[in-house]
Amino acid sequence: MGLVAYYPFDEGIGGIAKNAAGSGLDGVIKGAVWVKSPMGSALRFNGESAFVDCGRTPALVLAGDYTFSAWVKLSLPVMTPN
Repeated sequence: MGLVAYYPFDEGIGGIAKNAAGSGLDGVIKGAVWVKSPMGSALRFNGESAFVDCGRTPALVLAGDYTFSAWVKLSLPVMTPN
């Protein structure tokens, strides 16, 4: 199985996150907001209730080995143990 999902979050407007992998698994944006980024646009998640709903499909059922990758910018200070 090759690339199943790739969400660049670069639409900049609207309520749909397009899946650039071409498999048609677009996601519905729930609670996240569009913001400007150095690459154009991005989604800001609130860390509590914002997410992208990609639905329930066999292509997203995880079994076996997978690789996940994400670019993340934290907007709150990271707490580290003393």
